[in-house]
Formats: sequence, C-alpha cells, structure tokens
Amino acid sequence: MQIPNLITHIFFDLDHTLWDFERNSAETLALLLEKYHIASGNIPASNSFIAQYKATNSKMWHLYNHQLISKDELRFRRFREAFAAVGIPIDFDVDKFGEDYMELCPRMQHVFDGAHEILTHASKKYIIAIITNGFIEATYNKMNYSGLMAYFKPENIIITENLGVQKPHKKVFETALSHTNGLAQNALMVGDNMDSDIVGAYNAGIFPIWFNPHREEQFQHENLIEINTLKKLMDYI
Repeated sequence: MQIPNLITHIFFDLDHTLWDFERNSAETLALLLEKYHIASGNIPASNSFIAQYKATNSKMWHLYNHQLISKDELRFRRFREAFAAVGIPIDFDVDKFGEDYMELCPRMQHVFDGAHEILTHASKKYIIAIITNGFIEATYNKMNYSGLMAYFKPENIIITENLGVQKPHKKVFETALSHTNGLAQNALMVGDNMDSDIVGAYNAGIFPIWFNPHREEQFQHENLIEINTLKKLMDYI
C-alpha cells in the first residue's frame, strides 16, 4: 500500500495523537493523590503510582478494545490493580477516586504541539474526522475543553461506544468512510496505536501514518510512514 495520490479525507485518533492523554492523566492523578491524601508529599511514591497507572491502563484498554472486558471493568479495575501493584493500601473509596478521575481528566486541556496548526491546515483542504475508542461523554469533554471541537463537524466524530465494536475492527473504519462519504483509497489515518490505528487502517484499505512522539521501536511494515511531531504531517498533506 502506498500513500494515496489523491487525498480527500484524513482521520485522526484522539487520545495520544491530538489530545495529550499522558500529560493530562498525570496531572489529574497528581491532583487526586493530594486530594485523597495518598502518598501525600511522597514524590517518588506518587511518581511510581502514576507510572504504574499508565501501564495498567494501557493493558486494560487493550483488553477492552478486543472486547475482553466491559467498560465498567476498565474504568474501575485499572485503579485497583495499579494501587495494588505499587503496594498502596486501598483504605479509601477507590471507586470514588475513579469517578473523580473520569470527571476531571477529560476537562484537562493539553494537546500535542502542532495539533491546532495541523487541524487548521487540514480542515481547509480535506474532510477530517475523529475515530476514537473513547467513551461518548469523555470524548466530547476532551474536545470541547481543549478547543479541538472547533475543527470537526459533529457527524464526523466517530466514537466506537456508539458502534458496539472498537478499533481495530474493520466496521469502525467503514463507518467513518460512510459517515464522511469517503473512499478508503483516498483516505489517511493518523494515530499512535499500532494495533488499533495502524493495523486497523491497513486492514480497511486506508493508508496509516504512525504518530510516534516517544520514538518507540519501529514497527516493521512496508511503506509505513512515521512522524514524531504533528507538524511533520505537513510533509504529506
């Protein structure tokens, strides 16, 4: 598969691609650890938990994306497992902690450098859409509070919770093409997740561009385009 000669549509993942999930999540967790007096004042312990939560949350999302756990299991099990993994006693209302996280985190406003610039450029030349495995309310909060909503038509925000399947399922990408009157051979998918975004797009006949800001190990696939900053996308569109 080669990059299309004619590009009409660009699909973007949201978390970890436009919306800086790791930064927003870490700031939220730091606030909640202080609020709940967990490892209060113990910076190494707090950092250890935040790092563990990142790993646990990633594992839970992988299970959810492949329909191996439910939405509620993902939302609450990740906190119990992360606290247990770093040896922090759960002598507080951990489910309320999870609810507070889900309320606060989507209101954080950090996006990756270049997000607004690339969307301003792309929205003038192409039909652009969001394809996210996120949850409905959280997705709209993230986009509204960060200012990303301004670039997308409401009908071009594809949230898999509405579909009953998640990326990398082919139905997700076919739905995005259908909603935007696009053809796979004229579309790009920009995302960070190798399984959900890159392999999912390939399987749907859409050319993927891998956003790899942390310069993770190269995924071996013929003609894969890798960008480490969003502004680098300008080279291709």
